Amino acid sequence: MVRKIILSISLSFIIIFLNAQNLDQLPTKERNSVLIAKTKEVIMKHGPGYWREHKKPVIETKYISKNGFPEKGENIGRKYYNVKILYDKTVETLYDINCAAEVWIWADTGQILLIAFGNGYGWIIDNDPATRSTEQEDKRIVHFQSLEDWRKNNREFKVENEPVAN
Repeated sequence: MVRKIILSISLSFIIIFLNAQNLDQLPTKERNSVLIAKTKEVIMKHGPGYWREHKKPVIETKYISKNGFPEKGENIGRKYYNVKILYDKTVETLYDINCAAEVWIWADTGQILLIAFGNGYGWIIDNDPATRSTEQEDKRIVHFQSLEDWRKNNREFKVENEPVAN
């Protein structure tokens, strides 16, 4: 009996792991839950001041175009999900994008591709082991800035642990 329970639990974890790799294999409701959870996790890690609970996140399916971003030829036509965290524009004004934050997540791997915040600061996540830095994980923290705060700060971003460009 115990062996059956352990086997059942093990199989469940394997199925969850395999499905988590390719988000398109998940039912829509489950996939959206995973996308929102991943988005919340990365925003809370790198820019917690941009997380909003009051509106449902918008999830869009997109594909990398020839003029796309990032500009790697092997990614042209590759599918990703764009998860946008909305904010109340009657209460606050942010800089650039029409959301408090957005995260791009590859559909086929579930890896995060890009993080962007409402102050205009964002970056691409390098998931390629051949080009990825071997340094420690990205520890950037983007502090909340309204458009007015950004202008008062001489149009500079408030970012801790920003990597130094070589």
